[in-house]
Amino acid sequence: MDRPYQRRRTQKRLRDYDYANPGPYWVTIRLHRPCPLFGTVDDDGMHLSDIGAMVDAAWRSLPERFPSLVLDSWIVMPDHVHGLLTLFEGNAPPANLNLGQVIGAFKSITTTRYIGGVREAGWPPYDRYFWLEDYYEHIIRDERDLDAKRLYIERNPWRWMAKRRNEG
Repeated sequence: MDRPYQRRRTQKRLRDYDYANPGPYWVTIRLHRPCPLFGTVDDDGMHLSDIGAMVDAAWRSLPERFPSLVLDSWIVMPDHVHGLLTLFEGNAPPANLNLGQVIGAFKSITTTRYIGGVREAGWPPYDRYFWLEDYYEHIIRDERDLDAKRLYIERNPWRWMAKRRNEG
């Protein structure tokens, strides 16, 4: 019996973890199709394109939308974003704020701005989807884990270059 195609998402989140819990999280958000849309990397580091600068500005603005959110380190790379952020209980946290809502808002804001850039600034059109549907997350467990992720972000442009050199 033929069954219609059903897309199955792999569960990547911890089954019994509440992603509304206050604390630090590491996220990686990737473009739907890998291409260097956000800029280039050279020996001096990451150089953002106009699109990359838009993505960076959207990330920076997240605490304006979510006052109980604190940004730590982040980097916009040619085809993805790495970021450390902390959900915490502030004076007036939004009801039921969770990590998925923050990432969903970021993706929505940047996709809308990207579409505007295609129409108004001549940015290259993107086929079907801007971001991958899912994202990678890691719950930061302690200060050592946090420091390791900060170092990863800091060194990511050089890792990117080394990988490209080894491939070519």
